[in-house]
Amino acid sequence: MALKLIRRDTGTQDEQRLLAAELRALALLRHPGIVHLYDAGTVLIHGIDYAFLAMEFVDGMPLTKWAEQ
Repeated sequence: MALKLIRRDTGTQDEQRLLAAELRALALLRHPGIVHLYDAGTVLIHGIDYAFLAMEFVDGMPLTKWAEQ
């Protein structure tokens, strides 16, 4: 499983918008080549509020590095 976390108190508005857009996109897509979204929400860890996406882990090259090549 892969987990993306963004601190809600320090994450920029753009970062929070990108995470929300990723959540909406993953929730709608069903394809064997796209990671499966398991859960999303907020969580408090050691008194710090985080937004999170829990998804299938795919071992491989980051998309940005693949696109550069």
